Amino acid sequence: MDTIRLWISGLTVSAVVGAVVLVLAPEGSVGKSVKTMVSVFIISSILLPLMKNKELQTDFDFAVGTTAIDDEKILDTVSASFEKKLARSVEDILLQNGIHTHQVSIDIKTNKDEISVEKVSVELEKESSDKTEEAKTLLNDRLQISAEVYVKNTED
Repeated sequence: MDTIRLWISGLTVSAVVGAVVLVLAPEGSVGKSVKTMVSVFIISSILLPLMKNKELQTDFDFAVGTTAIDDEKILDTVSASFEKKLARSVEDILLQNGIHTHQVSIDIKTNKDEISVEKVSVELEKESSDKTEEAKTLLNDRLQISAEVYVKNTED
């Protein structure tokens, strides 16, 4: 009951202040602006207590339209992008050190909001066959990942 009494007294004070301002306002375009401002002031004094009242508010989900399916799609897109960038980084690091790769495969595991690298496999070209240990060490030092490094089959 006190809440309603406070709301009504606030609305009354707003109406009285608005009326005084309207009486003192000049006519013409400035008067129209003042009338608009007083109208907004009175409307806000009506609505503001209603908006502040927790019982009258409803919970709004700011992520309207997002579902678990959307989250999965986003996670899949992010993990695919991460996989490509990591593979490119592996290729670049090895190439900078004179190690030629044939193929880099990355196995990524996604779990809710986590992405983790399960396995990194690097297939080297035949010309870099003597650099498998160097490649493992480089990737471990530069990217902090342990990789399975092997040489491309000559039959391919």
